Amino acid sequence: SATPAVPMIAPFWQDVDTRNQPGGGLVYYNIDEPSRVVATWNLVGRFSQKNDLLNNFQVVISDRGGGDARIDFVYGLMQWDQGDVSPTPPFIGLASGLGPTVQPPGSLSPSALSILNQNGGRFSFLTQAGQPVQIPATDPAPGPLPLVGGLAALGWSRRLGSRIQLIRTS
Repeated sequence: SATPAVPMIAPFWQDVDTRNQPGGGLVYYNIDEPSRVVATWNLVGRFSQKNDLLNNFQVVISDRGGGDARIDFVYGLMQWDQGDVSPTPPFIGLASGLGPTVQPPGSLSPSALSILNQNGGRFSFLTQAGQPVQIPATDPAPGPLPLVGGLAALGWSRRLGSRIQLIRTS
């Protein structure tokens, strides 16, 4: 199991498929706040169009100023961690592509699904001077990160009077 050779922010790098998902299979992006971007994968299945097991997860990227950021991975319902095509467990973490990679214990391991339920379903990272570091689980996240199920991201965005872009990948 090798770490990614390309730069990425990966809350769940695996064979996600948004097609043929009853009541879900959507990716929501909230970019209304100038200092925060939220992306939510809502009830996504596995490639190729499998919908027997579904996942909900989210990434929140918050600007800390000076080129630094806070990155939170938030997990709700997580029923699968390996696709039918790729037997490799998911990569979870930050990869520079050339240098440091920061990932929680269990990323790229058969126990990946169980670690997603640790720390209250959240893993947090900072970038400092362009380098990623993992935050201890005791460090509180800034503001609410609503991932409670179904259409949490959409409901949250509507409550705040924000607009949200629905993007369906296929």
